Amino acid sequence: MWMLLACTCGDVPEAPLGHYASALLARDALIRGDLEGVQDAARQLDQGGTSDSGASELGGAVGMAVAASDTEEAGWAVAGMITACAECHDGKTGPTSASPGPHGLDALWADLVSGRPIDASGVTAVAPTEGTALTLASGHSEKAEAYVALVARCSSCHP
Repeated sequence: MWMLLACTCGDVPEAPLGHYASALLARDALIRGDLEGVQDAARQLDQGGTSDSGASELGGAVGMAVAASDTEEAGWAVAGMITACAECHDGKTGPTSASPGPHGLDALWADLVSGRPIDASGVTAVAPTEGTALTLASGHSEKAEAYVALVARCSSCHP
């Protein structure tokens, strides 16, 4: 079910995929509308380690996710996680996706957290408004917020 991922980020030689895998779990829990799942993944992310340059921004988003009282707040926290990842990686390093995944969400996620240019054509067919907003977004934060608005709709079809 899951694609192969490669992450070359941070100075975490013992578990280079640790923080990426935990962030992906938070995203997947958000897709399911699972607040507790987002919070559990955020706790794992908090223990997964990141490089010094991204720890502060990511830590704030993780704290927001753990304290979230509903999935909307958790969504804003996941957007903060994406933004922290993208600002740290800035298109130079980060995960790659061997598969676009359902509706292109996995490829989009890998590009967003890596700070690379995105292609939202796969999701635009399923959610035209959110896909167009994602395509038009500029800057890491705006793209992250548009992506979270998109995945927040997923739980209505994918509980």
